[in-house]
Amino acid sequence: MKRLAEICFSISALAILMPFFLLIAVLVRIESPGPAFYRQKRVGKNGVLFTLFKFRSMFNDLGEVGRSVTAKNDPRVTRVGRFLRQTKIDEFPQLLNVLKGDMSLIGPRPELPEFVARYSQEEKEILAVKPGIIGLSQIYYRNETEKIPVNEDATSYYCEKILPEKLKLDLGYVRDKTPLKDVRILLSGFSFLFRDLIKLNYIFESRRRAFFLFHDILVALLSCYCSFLLRFEGQIPDSEVSAFIAMLPFLISLRSFCFVYFGLYQTLWQYLGVAELFSIIKAVTVSSILLPLIPFLFQLSFPPRSILIMDWFMLIVLLGGSRVVFKSITVRLRYAQRQKRKKNVLLIGANDASERLAREFIRRPDFGCYPVGFLDEDPFKQGIRVHGIKVLGRISQLAKVVQLKKVSEIIIAPTELTREKVRDVVAKAKTLNIRVQIIPPATMILAPQFMPLKIREVEISDMFRRELAKIDFGRIRHFFNGKKVLVTGAAGSIGSELSKMLCRSQAQQLILVDQDETALFELERELRKEFLDIDIRYCLSDIANEQGMSKLFSQYLPNVIYHAAAYKHVPLMESNPSEAILNNVLGTKCVANLALRYQAERFVLISTDKAINPRSIMGATKRIAELYIQNFQEASTSFLTVRFGNVFNSQGSVVPLIKRQIEEGGPITITDPNAERYFMELSEAVFLIMEASIAGTNGTIFVLDMGEPIKIVNLVHDVMLLMGVYPSSVPIVYTGLRPGEKLKEEIYFSKDQALPTFNDKIKIWKSGQDNPDRVNGKIEELLCLANKNSPRELIIDKIREIVPEYVPWSPA
Repeated sequence: MKRLAEICFSISALAILMPFFLLIAVLVRIESPGPAFYRQKRVGKNGVLFTLFKFRSMFNDLGEVGRSVTAKNDPRVTRVGRFLRQTKIDEFPQLLNVLKGDMSLIGPRPELPEFVARYSQEEKEILAVKPGIIGLSQIYYRNETEKIPVNEDATSYYCEKILPEKLKLDLGYVRDKTPLKDVRILLSGFSFLFRDLIKLNYIFESRRRAFFLFHDILVALLSCYCSFLLRFEGQIPDSEVSAFIAMLPFLISLRSFCFVYFGLYQTLWQYLGVAELFSIIKAVTVSSILLPLIPFLFQLSFPPRSILIMDWFMLIVLLGGSRVVFKSITVRLRYAQRQKRKKNVLLIGANDASERLAREFIRRPDFGCYPVGFLDEDPFKQGIRVHGIKVLGRISQLAKVVQLKKVSEIIIAPTELTREKVRDVVAKAKTLNIRVQIIPPATMILAPQFMPLKIREVEISDMFRRELAKIDFGRIRHFFNGKKVLVTGAAGSIGSELSKMLCRSQAQQLILVDQDETALFELERELRKEFLDIDIRYCLSDIANEQGMSKLFSQYLPNVIYHAAAYKHVPLMESNPSEAILNNVLGTKCVANLALRYQAERFVLISTDKAINPRSIMGATKRIAELYIQNFQEASTSFLTVRFGNVFNSQGSVVPLIKRQIEEGGPITITDPNAERYFMELSEAVFLIMEASIAGTNGTIFVLDMGEPIKIVNLVHDVMLLMGVYPSSVPIVYTGLRPGEKLKEEIYFSKDQALPTFNDKIKIWKSGQDNPDRVNGKIEELLCLANKNSPRELIIDKIREIVPEYVPWSPA
């Protein structure tokens, strides 16, 4: 009898809902191309596997990636999918499973085979009945993703904490022999679903929200009444008055439901934006479409359709207009507080980033900043206003504007500013004794959700800025989503910045490895402030310790490895060649072999321009590491290399040394007046590394475009400018090149070709492949010499056998 009732119900429901199913299928496919339905193997009665049908709620190419349990704010879930999951509409296709006989309407939740394998003998009693669409565990754990802490692994937490509780509920259902238990569960399910949808608790937990809902209901009544007046030219017939009064309860209920459901009260009115206005349009449109259905179902008279159209337009205008008026009043009141602000701010550059910053300053008086104007070089922007703030002129008028507007601080948004313009602004600000800050270039090329807008002091990298690289952060996020990433040398300059960007890329788990205890501790403190919802493991380990690293790989099974750990100080490595080899070569060999053994997806070696025509032990060891990586041509793991030069303000670089020497009163030591080096900004280097590593094929060596080389003498002068020091006040001493140093670094071998890629700032270095057996054999011999701490001469001879272009440094 129960089976017959389920068949009849399923056929009727599917027939009624078929147009609705088609609409949902279209929405699912519009947001993420692919099948509208999601099929997954589940365990049914007596342990028999069956195919469960659901509407697809995830991106088509991400549904099977990463976790088998959906976590809170899981990026794999589409916008349509979030709505389907919240309303449980994604479960409706399971009526097909009921029709096929795989499931019942009421019963325990069907689980995945890997979860059922964990059942105890007692819990396996659940398999004696058919699973159901609605059940006790489905009702009480309908929002299970909200119960999973953001810093926990979703699958592990589900199996250890949630699944046992759900099984207790399902066992209780199976053992319950009371009549009408299914009816009670069905009524409870509808009750909880309705309560979740209307969100009454959310509305009435705040008097402000309840007041705004009451305000919007009055506006809706006023709009409807005015629509009647307009339609009947001020004289509403008695019959239409009756129709108006009859529809009021339905109007209030439907409008209220849609206002709440579409989130009209989740944003403060003073922060009204385009997204909130779209929410108003959606709420009014949906309720206006549904409103005629009610009189049809109850066979009531309904007013002319023209009234609905007028009411739709008028209500959108009234709801949006009231919010705009409220926001305008709030802004005016805050303008009145202008005299209380501590400093006037002048923005250099009228662009998207400065607009966002000005908007934040206006609506957040507690920042203590008031934007008094913009300066911009674009002649078409002169005199225009952004949020009521005027473009006052060009950068050449800086001193005049500062005096006229009583500017206390200057903020640069340098989208199109040349190095000379940035230097000019900094120099004038120093002369006027005004603080100058800057919006970092990386902040301006990335979406706010990837890197939040912030300002900082002007750094030396800003004085040598170049055209910003085009970064496809959507592609980066897509690649790293759901992946486990291991970073060696994570506490170093490149490693720590890479760790931050991987956190913003929504990687599933980060394994950060370094042997510097203090630096790793500081990195942990820094990341915990911003990334509480990312699973990060901090591992103190030596990359050359194969046993310790093997334990890490077997425990975490990383998908991607960034090998940034290396000894990099050139003169120091000249006097410690064995240590350079054991760390840079043996460490690379150890981590690369483990990546292959544990079937990682890809391994990325971070290399250096000093590996080109090396004159130093350090550069030669990095070139040997590159050669070792290139030998994995046929491996299932993709082994890639990314090579670039120096990074501004990295640990142990020349810039911090120059600053320290200036603070100490000099002298500033420079090796040679003609010494040049390639430099790039840290965040740009890291993003280019990530982009290159996504696209590369096995054995590829990528070279980042470093721009033009910078003379160290010019670098010193700009550091002095930033620090407000006159060049004549601090002496400069030329010491001569140190052991292993070149006068000028190189990017490519002259005999090889640099091939273009998808990104103008990334090139592929093309060279002939050496014999793997020859190279590997020589590397083993070199490691034996290093382990024995052999004489320097023997080590250098062996390096030259592996890297013929290596020319050992010798005093002139």
